[in-house]
Amino acid sequence: ELDRGAVLTPSFLIDMDKVFEDFVFRAIGERLSIPGTRWRQGKTTTLDEAGRIRIKPDLSLWRGGSCCFVGDAKYKATDVGDNDDLYQLLAYVRATGLESGLLVYATTARQASTHVVRYDGARLHVRQLDLTASEPALLKDVADLSRYIAGTSTAASAVAS
Repeated sequence: ELDRGAVLTPSFLIDMDKVFEDFVFRAIGERLSIPGTRWRQGKTTTLDEAGRIRIKPDLSLWRGGSCCFVGDAKYKATDVGDNDDLYQLLAYVRATGLESGLLVYATTARQASTHVVRYDGARLHVRQLDLTASEPALLKDVADLSRYIAGTSTAASAVAS
């Protein structure tokens, strides 16, 4: 309930950020098949050597104790990625020792971009899922993302279905 104003109105709030993250995680996970790996949502890892700075990427793929893919899902529209999101992804990439990571945005645009970080060459990939698309088109885009993740992961024997 909101307590501002003269009239109380019951309300129902949905955390669309969490709904989108859950959708992306499950939809990709249902199509991603890489033997010997685990597809994880919100797996805690650490940024610093002392293990005090904890981070939880939305999307990650693990082979044993090693991360072979890291990404984040954002329920917002952007063409190239927001600065804060790119910084967050860069922290995930550095913490996991990977060369690249992926941001997945909910938007009506169908544009892909890649940002290469100066000096160390980390690649921050940005992809969008058009939530206004038909269900078959949306699921095709999810399948494309699954293949993309399989192809960019360090799991050499990656096969996405």
